[in-house]
Amino acid sequence: MGRLARFGALAALFAAATSCGTGAVAVDHRGDPGIPVPRADASSAYDAANGTIVMFGGVDRDGVLDETWTWDGDTWRRRHPAHSPPARESGLMAFDASDDRVILFGGLSCPPPSPNDAIGCDYSATANHLSDTWMWNGDDWSQARTAHSPTVPYFASTLDGLGSDPVRHQVLLLSFVTPVNSSLIAATWTFANGDWTELHPKHSPRNMAFAGPAFDAVSGRLLVEQSRGPHVDCFSGPCPPGPTHDATWAWDGSDWSDLGTDVGTPHGYGTLLEAGGRGVVMLMDGGLERWDGKRWGSVAPGPWVDRTIRTDWTAAFDAASGQLLVYGGRVFETNHLEGDTFGWNGSAWRKLMAAPPSPPATLYPCDPKTAVAGVGGYGGGPSISPTSVAIGIAFFEPHAGPCHLDVVVQFSLTGPDGRLVPIAGNPSHVELVADLTYDYGFEYATFTIANACGLPQGTIATFGGADVNAEIPVSGPYCPQPAGALSITAGTLHRPDEK
Repeated sequence: MGRLARFGALAALFAAATSCGTGAVAVDHRGDPGIPVPRADASSAYDAANGTIVMFGGVDRDGVLDETWTWDGDTWRRRHPAHSPPARESGLMAFDASDDRVILFGGLSCPPPSPNDAIGCDYSATANHLSDTWMWNGDDWSQARTAHSPTVPYFASTLDGLGSDPVRHQVLLLSFVTPVNSSLIAATWTFANGDWTELHPKHSPRNMAFAGPAFDAVSGRLLVEQSRGPHVDCFSGPCPPGPTHDATWAWDGSDWSDLGTDVGTPHGYGTLLEAGGRGVVMLMDGGLERWDGKRWGSVAPGPWVDRTIRTDWTAAFDAASGQLLVYGGRVFETNHLEGDTFGWNGSAWRKLMAAPPSPPATLYPCDPKTAVAGVGGYGGGPSISPTSVAIGIAFFEPHAGPCHLDVVVQFSLTGPDGRLVPIAGNPSHVELVADLTYDYGFEYATFTIANACGLPQGTIATFGGADVNAEIPVSGPYCPQPAGALSITAGTLHRPDEK
């Protein structure tokens, strides 16, 4: 929902507000051994040899991370191995059953964002694509000095994937290929004996967005999901044809096969995840879809039904506890990062561990013009006199992330002749001081015009100040008789956002 829509009518906002407040500065829990700092685009996989989930890297306001964490079924533990891969986000991770180690391949690195930059290497002009391979043995990382490396042009959840096939003791990497008009199919690689080898199966998923691969323990196969549609990544022909139907692909150890149109493949973008004896699930914005070994079917909502859509989280199936674990991520299209942990036991989601939200960074000064959420007003209402008008300008956490707002908002009423309307309190001003975070909500500069039925037609309310410039037409309410002298009273209002 957009900020202007969330702003709504000031009548409802004023009636709902009960008091003003101050925002809480995000707390840095980087030193807490049991709470990973909120992050996006971390990598994770189940370590079957040690019975834990291992998570590496990700990105926060300080930049890409080189932290290693393990989940033992109850809590996270920060590890301090003697050796560690370089910091990164969006790396590919899977368990190698042939060597009892977790494999980490590639990812993105980039400099820390400036205060007004979006978080993540996707938004950096100097992002570096990594192609190194590392192995985790439960205690330490070691680098595999491979002679070959997969070509992965984009590290993104729908354009590459790494999966483990414990039946065939294979680690399989599937990757988008660029330029897209040079290939009809995605590339398939395998990791064995310390090196990468590109395979050339007779059949393959199309060279476009997909989900997976993920292992289906019910049928004993790696699966990939791919939705039908045109190739949105091909900008000049000839373009490879897109799938003609929503397809589920299965790997038999040497070739991919399309399981056909009767299996009910879900349409849309999601993340394909192993779910143990429950088969495979695909986590989408609308919830979970489950593959039971033969067909797809809707099974549950997502874990964030009470929140704005979340992206860039990491997930892995914890075989020791039988739960699908989902950690962190960002609120869609903002810089607000999360650090909570959810588990799905096959029937319901449960928050396993809460964490303080928002990036743990010193709040930089807000650029007021990027934090303006909307301007609005109303005549009369339950919280002011029926003959009055309330007008306000709202500020909200900007796309660049949490910030400290300290701005003086100037307010004036001008008539149709362009001159100030001669009433008490015109012009007025109010200072707003608040820490704008996603969880804080809205901060308003408000101006109430008493006895506004005397306003001339064509009156304009103007908000100004440092980097603030907005205006709105003002009409007074209908009054059967004069209500008294016009005047303006300035104030502030805080309203928590409804998420």
